[in-house]
Amino acid sequence: VGQRLASGYPPATGTLQERAEQAVAVLASLGGLASVVEEPPRAVIAGCSCPLGAVVEGHPATCLLAEALLSDLVGAPVRQECDPAIPRCRFVIEPPLLPR
Repeated sequence: VGQRLASGYPPATGTLQERAEQAVAVLASLGGLASVVEEPPRAVIAGCSCPLGAVVEGHPATCLLAEALLSDLVGAPVRQECDPAIPRCRFVIEPPLLPR
């Protein structure tokens, strides 16, 4: 589902940081609120408000949908480190092996 959702947006371009910022804009368009935190060489998207938050509490795997969406958008591996108890989103974006 996340990959299908990503297909409706152009792939992010630029540095890893710039691509993360573009992905945050997509999350905002979906009703989320997040920011990018620099943790070189990777970037982290830290969420403040998740549009899936109500579902995540009972179904933590829902975060995998956002993980797939973000990975497709930024063209790099993304690992979710969400805390379903809060819920608080956190997505770690690793540098890709090849530049985009």
